[in-house]
Amino acid sequence: SFDLIMQGRKGTAILLDVGSGQILSAYHPDVAARRLALPGSTVKAFTLLALLDSRKVQPAEKFLCRRDVHVGKVNLTCSHPQTGQPFDAVSALAYSCNDYFSSMAVRLTAVELRNALSAKLSARTGLLPNEATGSVQLTETREQRQLQAVGEFGIKVTPLELLDACRTLAQRRTAPNATPAERTVFDGL
Repeated sequence: SFDLIMQGRKGTAILLDVGSGQILSAYHPDVAARRLALPGSTVKAFTLLALLDSRKVQPAEKFLCRRDVHVGKVNLTCSHPQTGQPFDAVSALAYSCNDYFSSMAVRLTAVELRNALSAKLSARTGLLPNEATGSVQLTETREQRQLQAVGEFGIKVTPLELLDACRTLAQRRTAPNATPAERTVFDGL
């Protein structure tokens, strides 16, 4: 039980059966259902899906990470190990490369990125009562779009919405009709 592990700690934890969607254990489920926050790097899988689905990035396309990345005043310097090799889509996701995602994001329009992220991340899950609903705003500048692609601007989701989006993605992994874009994302995860 999470109550013993998390006793006295802040935050939330939800253990969910991927297949059934049944909550197996929960710690502060009200926080999971109501707290809206930036999702950070967890959004990168959904950004990559948008890029691949729109064919604005090819899975094998190479990208050399510059590591020292700043978008406007925001420091997004990559913390992954220096590989010495350019990344393709799979390795960029596996290493959670901020440079890759902030650079590739500008290939999507603001509307394309917002719509793709909204479709995956901002909807009531039905898992708990009194859920808040997140939002994905339409970015106005290139920098905002770059930051949104790495979950650092214009997205507010509950932990429960993020959990449900990841659950839906995980269910597609074994689907016989999984798309090539989904398979690429699964390989990166």
